[in-house]
Amino acid sequence: AISAVEEKVSYLRPSDFEEARELFLMGQHYVFEAKEFFQIDGYVTDHIEVVQDHSALFKVLAFFETDMERRCKMHKRRIAMLEPLIVDLNPQYYLLVNRQIQFEVAHAYYDMMDLKIAIADKLRDPDSHIVKKINSLNKSALKYYQLFLDSLRDPNKVFPEHIGEDVLRPAMLAKFRVARLYGKIITADPKKELENLATSLEHYKF
Repeated sequence: AISAVEEKVSYLRPSDFEEARELFLMGQHYVFEAKEFFQIDGYVTDHIEVVQDHSALFKVLAFFETDMERRCKMHKRRIAMLEPLIVDLNPQYYLLVNRQIQFEVAHAYYDMMDLKIAIADKLRDPDSHIVKKINSLNKSALKYYQLFLDSLRDPNKVFPEHIGEDVLRPAMLAKFRVARLYGKIITADPKKELENLATSLEHYKF
């Protein structure tokens, strides 16, 4: 029973990383047990939900982590467990689940990019490696936000004039984040920068 699990911890609302980590480890223990039972062969939907729960544990734990590099690693763990599901799932049969995962993976890459930018801002002279990393994360976030948005298109690849209430908010958020991502691409080429800014502006038009 859930109450029996809750009794094992003295707090359900952690106030710092150590308390959050204790809850995380307990949650992860039960996630591992659930993964053992709900194998993807035979329990596709249940397995995916368990993986999403595991990702959510890392996401919440990252909120309490003050070290930005370690936070990046937590989001990287989320991507590592979610990204393979997109490859394995047939979007024809698992469209809604595919959308959820695409959106979450895009968010994880987006958060990692923001963290890397914050780390670079603290450096006096960021090297080419971190610039390449930021652009790589940017590209990956763009890819998955675009996959999410493309999944909303009709069979003729046309974006609908009216979007259902259930996907309107995430669609708008994805669209605006794509716009911001194009504006965040780091390039030394003024012409390319201008092109990116023009593309960014286009995506702000919904």
